[in-house]
Amino acid sequence: MNIFKRKRRGPDGEQIIAEAYSARHRFPGEKQPRTISLHVTRKDVAEKLGREWVAREERKLAGLIVDPVEVETAEAPITELIEEFRGSLKARGLEADYVRKPVQRCRDLFKALGWRRVADASPTDLRRHLENSKWASSTKNHYLVAAKQFYSWLLRDGRIPRNPIADVRNFKVAHTETFDRAALSEEEVRLLVLPEADDVRRLYRADVYALMIFTGLRWKEAGRLQVRDIRLDEEGYSIIIPRGKDKSNRGDVIELPSQLTPVIKRFTENREPTDRLLYRGVPGRRTFRQDCDRAGIERERSDGSRIVRYSSRDTYTSVLRTLARSTDQLRALTRHTTRGMEDRYTDRKTQGLRALVEKMPALLSSTNEGSLASVNMSVHTPTHAAQSAISRGFDSPRLHS
Repeated sequence: MNIFKRKRRGPDGEQIIAEAYSARHRFPGEKQPRTISLHVTRKDVAEKLGREWVAREERKLAGLIVDPVEVETAEAPITELIEEFRGSLKARGLEADYVRKPVQRCRDLFKALGWRRVADASPTDLRRHLENSKWASSTKNHYLVAAKQFYSWLLRDGRIPRNPIADVRNFKVAHTETFDRAALSEEEVRLLVLPEADDVRRLYRADVYALMIFTGLRWKEAGRLQVRDIRLDEEGYSIIIPRGKDKSNRGDVIELPSQLTPVIKRFTENREPTDRLLYRGVPGRRTFRQDCDRAGIERERSDGSRIVRYSSRDTYTSVLRTLARSTDQLRALTRHTTRGMEDRYTDRKTQGLRALVEKMPALLSSTNEGSLASVNMSVHTPTHAAQSAISRGFDSPRLHS
C-alpha cells in the first residue's frame, strides 16, 4: 500500500500538490492498482484509513461479509453523525441542557482536533489536545465525557466495532473550597416577600420567593409547573408535581400553608390550565442578589455560610425540621430520602444549639483564673465528655460541624 498526495500541473505549468492524502494498492489477482482519496490531511490518520480500506477490500475479495452499517458510518462526515446523536438524545426525553451541551462540546472538540470522520479518532491526540488546553481540569473532563458519550452511542447502535477513546482517563480535579448555604431568618423572609415597592416586577418576584420558601420547590421544578398543577380541596391548596417534572421522576405532592392562598390566587386567576404557573419566568441568581441587597439582607454570615437563591429550600427544610413530629413527616414534605440530605439542607443556627450547650451544668466559676488542669477532673470528666461531643457534632457534619 502506498500513501501519497496527488500532483497535477497548474495553468502556468507549476506543480500543485493536493492537501488530502490518497491510497494506492494492488490487490491479488488484479493487474492494475486501485486508488482512493482518503480526505484527510494528516499522514498518520491517512495510513490508518488506508490499512482499514485494504483490510476491508481483502475481506470482500475473500468472500467474507462486511457490515454495511460500519462501512456507511466510516464514510459519513462526523458532523452528520453528531446531528443524529442530537436526535437520539432528544428522543430519550432529556432536558435541553443535557442535549445542547454534549452536542456543542463534540462539535467544537472534533473541529479543533481535525476529526472529519469517525475513523479519525485517536486517543493519543485527544489526550494531548486536552492536556495542552488552558481549560480547568473539570472543563477538560466535560469535553472528554461528551466525546466518550458520542462514541459510546455509536457503539451501542452497532455502527462501530469498538469505542476508540474509551480508555482515555479523566483528569484529576483539585479540591475547591466550598461554602455552606444559610437559611433565611423570619425577618429576612418578611423583607424579601413583602417589599416596600409598587414595581409590578418586584411584586411578582416577591410572590415567587414566597412560593419557593413556603413550598421547598426546586427552581427547575417551579419553572416547569403549569396552572393545572395547583389543586384545591376542602383542606386547602396543594401542588401536584407530575412525573417527569420533579427531580426524582416519581411525581410528588406538596401541601401548601394557608398563608400562601393570596399568592396562589394571583398566579392562577384568569389563567388557562396549560399556562405556565410562573408566567413571568424564574428570577435568576443575579436578580436574587439584587433583591437581597435592596431588602438589606446580608448575604454572608459570620460563620462563612451564605444566602443564595437556593437558600429558599434550606429555609423550608430548616423550619420543618424543628416543627415535624417525625422523620416521615419531614421527608414527605422535603422529599428527601436520606438523613444526609436532610442535614445538608438544614441550617444549624435554626436548631438552637447555642441554647442547648448553655444548659450544661455550671461547674466552672467565671472568676476562676486557673486552667482546667487545676479543676478536679474526676468531677468534670462526664461533663467535659458531653460538651466535647456537642462541640464536635453528634452525627451530622452539615448540621453540627
